[in-house]
Amino acid sequence: MNRGRERAGWHAYAESWYRAVVESSDDAIVGKDLDGFITSWNPGAERMFGYGAEEAIGRPIAMLFPADGAKEEGALLARVRTGEHIRHYEAERVRKDGRVIAVSVSISPVLDGAGRIVGASKIARDITERKNAELALRESEGRFRALVEQSLIGIYVIQDDRFRYVNPGFAAMFGYDSPADVIDRVEVAELVDPADRRTVADHVRRRLAGDIDEIHYGFVGRRRDGIAIDVEVHG
Repeated sequence: MNRGRERAGWHAYAESWYRAVVESSDDAIVGKDLDGFITSWNPGAERMFGYGAEEAIGRPIAMLFPADGAKEEGALLARVRTGEHIRHYEAERVRKDGRVIAVSVSISPVLDGAGRIVGASKIARDITERKNAELALRESEGRFRALVEQSLIGIYVIQDDRFRYVNPGFAAMFGYDSPADVIDRVEVAELVDPADRRTVADHVRRRLAGDIDEIHYGFVGRRRDGIAIDVEVHG
């Protein structure tokens, strides 16, 4: 009898603990049946999607999907019915106010006492800010790349005495048809007049060693056709 009471007390404690976790979570924790109707809705879901529990429970989870999301929900339910656990699935969802947010969703099957799958538990995290930051970074990188690629100034990256990147302006400056003719194929010294090779090598060495933060010097360069050109370097 004492052991039975201990088990009952433990189950009551565990249930209370799990409920506290669900209620206090910033993530949306939502339950749904195998027909896609909402069965539970925590405060995190209220904050994330704008619907109160009384507005959400009993309604189809598809109300949170974009207009073309019916097939997506059907595919997710089909995976849950097979017992699959879905981890960190990224998608778009629509709030009550119509605003579209990006979410990362994890879905686990819910079993009854006989071990049969009767529904799904879904945890959704709002990743809109992260996705917006990633988009802004990609756009920034795109603008930067466009500026570099279109610049008439020669821009390059050196590693192990080889050019690992040069822009079209650099290739044209030294008489090459394209950056591909230079990258990983031409050594730095080949583009420098023999009289200035020691000077250039010393600046490159000091920069790679971290002895200097910036470089600004000039040297006589040699184009692919052997013509000498005056070069000014900033780096």
